[in-house]
Amino acid sequence: QTALRIVPQTQHFAGETAELIDAYAVKIEGIDAAFRQSPVFTGVSLDHEEAVQQLGNFEKNFTDEMQVLEQNAHLCNVFEFPDKITPARDQLVEMQNMVDRMRNVWDVSEDIRCFVTDAKALLWRELDIESLEDGSKSRTKKLGALHKSVKWCDAFKNTGKVLKDFINTIPLIAMLRS
Repeated sequence: QTALRIVPQTQHFAGETAELIDAYAVKIEGIDAAFRQSPVFTGVSLDHEEAVQQLGNFEKNFTDEMQVLEQNAHLCNVFEFPDKITPARDQLVEMQNMVDRMRNVWDVSEDIRCFVTDAKALLWRELDIESLEDGSKSRTKKLGALHKSVKWCDAFKNTGKVLKDFINTIPLIAMLRS
């Protein structure tokens, strides 16, 4: 008799939990969409420090959200559908990984920006074309070594454009110098 009274309640709470997890998965998708549309990806009106600060905020928010996810995962385990939370977990882990990847993008971007700025500040008599070419090549390698999942974002594309434009000016600088 006890089992007959418990089973309907368990089924009821399992159904409510399943709906809760479905709503939670939609919430995670919304967080991901907002994250990918943030200025950290577009590079609009951000400098390196601001981008790193925003990435730190995202990292903290995602860590907090992971705790909520683990509580929901526990509920899924209790009601015997542990796989229901897996897509949300995978998406949140990917967002956490993306924070690290975007931090790398911004570090490389800052390195390239400093290199180009320093090169522009050189006096004609101090110019060493070979070191400019070598520095450009090493930064091109750094940019190319970034994870493929970040190559779609404007922050990456704009950094590549700045470097490409600078590389295109090196032969012109060499001709003017000679």
